[in-house]
Parts: sequence; C-alpha cells; structure tokens
Amino acid sequence: MITSIRDALNAIAVEQVSIQKKKKLIGEEWLLKKPREMTMRSLPMTQVVEKKVKEEKEDPMEKLKKLKELHDMGVISDEEFEEKKKKLMELI
Repeated sequence: MITSIRDALNAIAVEQVSIQKKKKLIGEEWLLKKPREMTMRSLPMTQVVEKKVKEEKEDPMEKLKKLKELHDMGVISDEEFEEKKKKLMELI
C-alpha cells in the first residue's frame, strides 16, 4: 500500500518521493519524504500573444469614449486628449 502511494506521488512530482522505514519497539513507522519543489509555472507563449492581440483589437470608438470620460473628469489634460483623439480617429 505505501509503495502504491509513493508511485502515485512520483507520477505527478517533479522530484522523487522516498520511503523511510523506522523500526520501533512495537511495530514500524513508515515516512514518505518529499523534497520541496521549487518550480515555476508559466503560460505558453501562444496564450501570451493571443492576449495581446485581443487587447489590441479593442474598438477605437470605445477607446475614444473612455478617453473623453477621462478628459471630462480632469484626469488627462487638453493636450493629451487631443493627441490621443487624433491617433484614435486615424484608426476609425
């Protein structure tokens, strides 16, 4: 039974799991030792590229509306608004 647990853990672990057996006065003690895994997981590059493409495909009219809202709230200056507006109008 303990070996089947070890085998199952080894199937998914990056580093191998070991079994340590200790004799006691009455019976035995079995310890499964698993090293600490220091792994990093990241997205495949195709998913990263897909996300960037989706972001770039945002409707220029929607961006213009958001830009106008920021301008009306005073978050961006008149010059910034006109500059960004000009760039967005070229995309329409």
